[in-house]
Amino acid sequence: MRREVLWRSVRRVLDDDEEILDIAYMWRRHRLLLPLVVVAALIGGGAAALGGFTAAASIAAVALAAAAVAASAATEYRVLAVTEGGLVLMRGGRVRQVATRLIARLPASTGVVRVSNNLVISEWSVGGDRYSVLRRFESTMAAIALRYPVTE
Repeated sequence: MRREVLWRSVRRVLDDDEEILDIAYMWRRHRLLLPLVVVAALIGGGAAALGGFTAAASIAAVALAAAAVAASAATEYRVLAVTEGGLVLMRGGRVRQVATRLIARLPASTGVVRVSNNLVISEWSVGGDRYSVLRRFESTMAAIALRYPVTE
């Protein structure tokens, strides 16, 4: 069901006559994610304490909520589509796995390569930018990597 929603959203973003061969949903975090999250948690906890919260659990909950908002804001979601014309990079939705708008049509020389993986996600380099990909899209990314290898 989620994959079907993603396909329909990609179809809306691309030209009507463009054939979609495959798609993958991915994301990357801002390089300063950790400091941003820590500062947001400190500000959120401080604001809660100044605002009259006295229970440590309540202050911690507000701090964690502020950290979660900062982490979400520092994350870029992307959809990589393979079409007859090549690779297309689109902005992804923050809440649902959907494509929201076209960012770029990547050049034919764009290389895709796996950087690392674990039990939950794998890391991929797409044209030199590093993205995280859920396991459900790993086979798609592997097929894309075969089609668009890194050339040096």
